[in-house]
Amino acid sequence: MNNSGVRLIRLPFLVPRWVVAQVLLPERVFVRRGAKLSRRLLAHELVHVEQLRRMGLLRFWWTYLVLLIRCGYREHPMEFDAVVRSAEPRFLDWADAVMFARQRPEAARPRVRSGRPVDLG
Repeated sequence: MNNSGVRLIRLPFLVPRWVVAQVLLPERVFVRRGAKLSRRLLAHELVHVEQLRRMGLLRFWWTYLVLLIRCGYREHPMEFDAVVRSAEPRFLDWADAVMFARQRPEAARPRVRSGRPVDLG
């Protein structure tokens, strides 16, 4: 999974209020400041990043909004897809890579194998 360009951006609030993280723009995962972002939740959001990359911005949001109106959030097919696929190792590994990128500079970031950092020192 390509990590290039995916960044976590902390904001003082998100809409609706109960949202912890969301993907609004390509390559950006917005996270409510002060909220705990779990590996699985970030993997969920990265599934949406992958959906957005595949569909393109306008088609993604048009499809998302139409399905939200038709199905509601709890039965939304794109959300269901993100819940199921967020358990896949490739999305969990990608979440680790994005989290490490936020915590460490590029040169100091360890390689990630099987979801765990590997010390190359």
